[in-house]
Amino acid sequence: MKVCHVYSQDNPQLARYVSLLCDAMPPDVECMSEGNGSCSVVSGSSADIIHLHGQAACKLPKGARLVVSPHGETEGDSRAYATIARSQLEARRLHRERVEVVRNPLVTKTTDFQQAATHIAAIYRRVLDSNPLERMDADTRQALATLLKAAITPELAPQSPTPASINFHLLYIYAEQEGVQSLVEKGLKVLD
Repeated sequence: MKVCHVYSQDNPQLARYVSLLCDAMPPDVECMSEGNGSCSVVSGSSADIIHLHGQAACKLPKGARLVVSPHGETEGDSRAYATIARSQLEARRLHRERVEVVRNPLVTKTTDFQQAATHIAAIYRRVLDSNPLERMDADTRQALATLLKAAITPELAPQSPTPASINFHLLYIYAEQEGVQSLVEKGLKVLD
């Protein structure tokens, strides 16, 4: 997953936080950062998630999800899939849905950057998994439709070859969220 962190370089503590956080991220999280406080460079990027820190602003690239960390400076962006507060007090002050608390290792000794990065990476994964149908490519959507048809009407199951580019991770997340796991599993058995 690709994550672009956007922050104001006028705040050296915030720049240090983003740098240390990116260094501690798990290997499956590719970090980019934009320190001018806007997404001017990012708008053409292929980031999966744009993570705004502080009072940064951004026009979201197509397909990117927004995560906001106010760092006490702002209420955050209403387009955010998740808001990451640095304390329970900040979380209560925000009065928003989908607020997660991840303590800032620069201001507390109760966590370190490895723990914070692991927690934030888990938030990123949940954000990306929040609408799997929207993220599916045409082959995966077609495979989902074929699996459901095969499960419901096995006698009419198509004999077409399975595309190589099916994203089974998104397919299974969608099946779990929609409560159709048993149909997908039955479709897989019918289609062998």
